[in-house]
Amino acid sequence: MVMRVSRQGLFLALVSLWLGACSSEPSLSVDPVILEFMTHENGPTPEFKTLKAKINHLGDPVFIGVAFSDTALSEVIADISENPFTVQVKVKETRLLGAGIFTDELVIAVCEDSSCDQHISGSPKLVLVNHTVGRPLQSKPAALSLTQVLGSDAHPAPVSLSIEGRSVDWKASSDVSWIRLTGPTEGRTPSSLGVEFDTTGLGLGTHTGHVSLDNRGTGGLTRVPVTLEVVAPSLSATPSALSFVGPEFPALPSQPLTLRLDTGGVAYDWTAELDMGGGPQWLTLSSTSGKASAAGSPLTVSVNPAAGLKSGSYSANLRFTSVAGGHTATLTVPVSLSLPAHTLWVTDNGVGLVSTPSLSHLTHSVTVKDSWGPTAATPWTASSSQPWLSVTPSGISGGLLTLSADPTGLTANAFHSATVTVHSSDSSVLRSETVQVGLWVGNTPLKNSALWPHPYTFEAQLELDPIRPYAYVHDRRNLSVYNIYTGDLVTSLPELGRGTNSLRSMVATSDGAALYLLDIDESRRARMVKVDLSTFAITSPWQWPDFSTGIRPELIRYVRTSGHDLLMTSAGQVHEPATGTVLYTAEANSIFSTAGEVSASLDGERLCAIDNRTGSSLLSCYTLEYWELGDGLFTLALRNPGPVALSPAAQALELNQDGSRIYLTHYLPFALTVFDGQTLSQSAQLSTRSGDSIIEVGPDNRLYGHTTNFSDYTFWAYDNAGTFVGSSQATLNSNSGKRKVSGDGKRIVMVTQEGLAFITAP
Repeated sequence: MVMRVSRQGLFLALVSLWLGACSSEPSLSVDPVILEFMTHENGPTPEFKTLKAKINHLGDPVFIGVAFSDTALSEVIADISENPFTVQVKVKETRLLGAGIFTDELVIAVCEDSSCDQHISGSPKLVLVNHTVGRPLQSKPAALSLTQVLGSDAHPAPVSLSIEGRSVDWKASSDVSWIRLTGPTEGRTPSSLGVEFDTTGLGLGTHTGHVSLDNRGTGGLTRVPVTLEVVAPSLSATPSALSFVGPEFPALPSQPLTLRLDTGGVAYDWTAELDMGGGPQWLTLSSTSGKASAAGSPLTVSVNPAAGLKSGSYSANLRFTSVAGGHTATLTVPVSLSLPAHTLWVTDNGVGLVSTPSLSHLTHSVTVKDSWGPTAATPWTASSSQPWLSVTPSGISGGLLTLSADPTGLTANAFHSATVTVHSSDSSVLRSETVQVGLWVGNTPLKNSALWPHPYTFEAQLELDPIRPYAYVHDRRNLSVYNIYTGDLVTSLPELGRGTNSLRSMVATSDGAALYLLDIDESRRARMVKVDLSTFAITSPWQWPDFSTGIRPELIRYVRTSGHDLLMTSAGQVHEPATGTVLYTAEANSIFSTAGEVSASLDGERLCAIDNRTGSSLLSCYTLEYWELGDGLFTLALRNPGPVALSPAAQALELNQDGSRIYLTHYLPFALTVFDGQTLSQSAQLSTRSGDSIIEVGPDNRLYGHTTNFSDYTFWAYDNAGTFVGSSQATLNSNSGKRKVSGDGKRIVMVTQEGLAFITAP
């Protein structure tokens, strides 16, 4: 008969058992009389433990009872079908107990009567049940994941296991030979255990093992799984790809490449193959074999200028192979080459000349530049389309082309134009370059200053033609063209803007071919309007890209980089002027969208900007490059040093023609300073006179500006060496607005509320 005792608290169950004839006094014996359970917090519940009870009695029936306390005990089962009979004891789940030592009492009674008033000898029998719940062992980390490269001499780095628990005695062991325990392998928490790894002989794939922590008090076992991934060796290169961009003459600079094999300090042989698709062998490698390890193998990759490539895009692959640890590792490094077209261009492709009885400017020099760089020495010849204009007949790139006009016999009070063509006998040069030249011949002496009654508000915008004696003025809607020597209205383009107040910034191209005007309607939609300055025809405007993003495109800048017209906008973009195609988009908060002032050199190779957002001024300068490749490639790169803090804060910014001098005006106190375009350090201070913030570098590379004393204006000029050239004065009864220097460098035009003022330049 089986009796399950599961109710908590004291419980007595009596059953009668006929044991046959009795020849002696009955007695009860139990073994053992103490039961011990050991485990740890949240560990597995121990299995049943069994004790045996024996009744030494042959005779009358007896009654058996079992009772227990339930501090830690959960169940007792008595099997009295035989003598001796058994009692199985089970404890509660450890999650229901905390750490500690718990004691229960188990009572076994054998009685001669059902009410158990008459116990046999040895009854009742008390059995103590002790249950010890220890603190568990914990390992940090609880698992280890390792990687080993096949063929490497560097085993995985040793680790330290932090063994935690409340004063728990422990002993550690590992179950695989490649896991080695260091330091004491037994102790009491808190403590640590060192683990090292010897992966010698292990092949590719995943290997597993364990660090076992034996709880000496409870017998519990904590296992720390260890996973080791043996991976194939791999090749890598820094950089992972190479790109050559630039002219093919002189040879493009070589680029470094470092080849690495991730096998630690063990070096293995490698070989390289140059794959250029069966075309010209334009790529060279300093070595096609060697030894590589984690330390790296330095190489040099070069473009062979003798390959005879024409402008265009080319691609190749460097294929590296190495056998390490019996495994073959491969790597492909792509290499691209972009060769732009070879072109000649001049720094100033629009020249204005003038001849009058009181002033003249009849000679002007421009520099012929080469897209292959300053050392290319490409030959060129020049010719003029008009007999009144003579030119330097020939030279090499980097030299000067001088233009000289003879007005003898030309019609007076008229504008005359000529085209100078620069051609090269070098067949690699893509095309000829042209210089547009304008000459105004007047027969009337000019006053130092004159005022024509064409009044404008301060919102009016002014631009001067680089080759013609024309001033372009708009009142936010209508564009008017005036002769700067006669004051005559040449033509008007009414309602050029889409609204009464929609026209904004405008710029003329350096050759006088076109005038670009920014037009923003009442809905803040923007477009670029182009006026052909030879016919005053209006071409189809292009819409402003990305204007819907919220950028306010209020300003435009014109720059001619490497002989290519570009429009820079305050929206942070560089456009092809004719089509609006975006060639470059600056990052958020770019110099175009945040700078207070932006200025570019005449040769289009440098741009500088002032950022006044921080309360002080920061000066930064950039290198500009344009290559004729595909749809055109434009780059803008920050030059070192920079940015440079300015004190006091700057108001206006101008660069001389080659960007070697940076002119800045400051306010409170006022100063006109010169900074070196290469080092961005202050090199001179030209003036401390009070005045406005308008300065401009003219076509003769002079710096022009003016100071004012109420209605009296003094216009001054410094040459490129910083020498004061002279000044001229004008009296105006109202404040001035915009001011520009003419294309021939001889007239200054101002927009005032009284009218247009024309002043002879110093």
